Amino acid sequence: MMAWISLGVMLSLVAAQAPVVLDRVLASVGGQLITLSDLRTARGLRLVDGPDEPALLGVMIERRLVLDELRRFQVADPEPALVEGRLNGWAASLGRPRDQALEAADVPLEFVRRWLADDLRREAYVRQRFAALEPERRAEAERQWIDGLRNRTDVVIRVQRF
Repeated sequence: MMAWISLGVMLSLVAAQAPVVLDRVLASVGGQLITLSDLRTARGLRLVDGPDEPALLGVMIERRLVLDELRRFQVADPEPALVEGRLNGWAASLGRPRDQALEAADVPLEFVRRWLADDLRREAYVRQRFAALEPERRAEAERQWIDGLRNRTDVVIRVQRF
């Protein structure tokens, strides 16, 4: 009898607790998922910037669209020295040495290195693609290009509330 009471008490305590969301799919871009943990990791590492999670999701979606385009055109990886410079700049922006920044973030060096290399590839591609335009027209041309990428790709936003 005592076992049933204890079991009943335990079940009622478990039922009373609110569910904890460990992760969720926020969006699908061309079949590739963007999860809440992806977004929070990128934000925590200061690899993306935005005022709130919906804005950050927009940045992550745009990033995925552009990286898919870079793969399609087989844009070369940047020189290792450029990536190392960007990596050191990233660590400095966090106010700590690179090793400490990576340890605090609990991510592998290769993850951050790949992210920063992709940023450099994107910057080089955009610079080349819009080189003929006057600076005041580049931002609008880039926005139209990204809108075109979005229109060609299946983008499904799965979560409206975070």
